[in-house]
Amino acid sequence: MFKDPTYDAFMLDHASGSLSQGMTLLADAHLNLNAAGRDRNDIWAAIGGVLLENVDEATRPTHFQRRAMPYRTKETSTSILEADLERLPWKTGFSGVEYARGHTPHTKFMRLKAGKSAPKHRHSALEATLVLQGALSDGEHTYQVGEIAFGVPGEEHKPMAVGNETCVCFVAQDRKPFWRLS
Repeated sequence: MFKDPTYDAFMLDHASGSLSQGMTLLADAHLNLNAAGRDRNDIWAAIGGVLLENVDEATRPTHFQRRAMPYRTKETSTSILEADLERLPWKTGFSGVEYARGHTPHTKFMRLKAGKSAPKHRHSALEATLVLQGALSDGEHTYQVGEIAFGVPGEEHKPMAVGNETCVCFVAQDRKPFWRLS
């Protein structure tokens, strides 16, 4: 997980406060589940703090201040981690994958029964998938509880539950460009 440049960019954006609301929730939940992720986040936060110390307040980019603004959602990283996954209002999609809507824009829960997969697909915006239960494979790597799989724009992936346990994930996606539907 930590050799992925997407992960490092994601965690740097988290440390600087420039992730979207849904992505921030996912990153916060990841940090609650993953000690190595917390260590990596601390490094990026320290680097970001040093860099910002040398920036004049008047010229500091506004996106570094976004994290201080309160989000309007019922969801928190704690509520995601403590959700009764069996009682979520699951709906089965065309592909057989089950989804439950998150309370935050551009988020959802995804459930794959053991051995089942979503169809191979790609996205027009970054998608982050945090494993909450079971294990998930994207065809290249296997992700365990607390780890994040990324769907990078334009790259195909095929999420699949591996092992004997149902896989449940929290998924957040950046806003899609207005000209794309996938």
